[in-house]
Amino acid sequence: MERFLGSGLPAGAISHLNYAQKLTQLPMLVALLVCTVTFPTLARCVAAGDLAGARRRFAADLRLVTVLILLGSAYLFVFAPAVVQCLLERGAFGAADTTSVAAIVRVSAVGLLGHAMVGVAIRPYFADGGRAWLPAAAVGVGVAVNAVVAALTVAHLGAAGIAAGNGIGITTAAVLLLIGLRRRDLAVPLRETASTTARALLAAGVAAGAGWLAGRLLADLGSTVVSVAGGVVVLGTFAVVARLVGFDEIGALVPELKRRVRRAP
Repeated sequence: MERFLGSGLPAGAISHLNYAQKLTQLPMLVALLVCTVTFPTLARCVAAGDLAGARRRFAADLRLVTVLILLGSAYLFVFAPAVVQCLLERGAFGAADTTSVAAIVRVSAVGLLGHAMVGVAIRPYFADGGRAWLPAAAVGVGVAVNAVVAALTVAHLGAAGIAAGNGIGITTAAVLLLIGLRRRDLAVPLRETASTTARALLAAGVAAGAGWLAGRLLADLGSTVVSVAGGVVVLGTFAVVARLVGFDEIGALVPELKRRVRRAP
């Protein structure tokens, strides 16, 4: 669908989509690591009848992925132009290309949480031995939403409209998967999930604001300095605000990641 709609846009639009998707996939790699490493543990808990342990594992993964993705989204949303310029702007890739790709990156960053939630929320459907038809239905609805939104917005927003359709479609699928979990053995209360996400969103919003201010102050120092320093500011601000709003998971984020990486095959 993306390639079909993009083929009617000016030359380079599909390439810009590809570049933007590669950049926004970087935070997803960490989320996929979490899902891949912990799925055997989740399945073993279910097989042993330890549903309480499986629910704790699933809830912890959901919180950790939310932190990682919103942190990455906040950074990319603010510093997309600097990151694209630093990594890609050379040779035939000029300033106009940077502007176009950065706009797509910002739109795509908003939908990253939906992508991550699908990766996490889909696992209980295949771990507890129940029927697994709902994931296919949820993703099917998400694909349909993606197609409709992209088709309606591509004429006005160009490639950014296609990215918006992708984000809205995958977020729709994620919400349907989470709602469908209510009747599963590994269900996590939606109120708890919403509370965790809201607190992480608050921290990400404040971190993005601090990053934007830092970017303006450092704008004359070049894209590389802005990208690196901006990352430090966003990370530090996110960590501080998350702890202040009672998001205790941030305190265990680094040791948890180290432990999971060491256990990775």
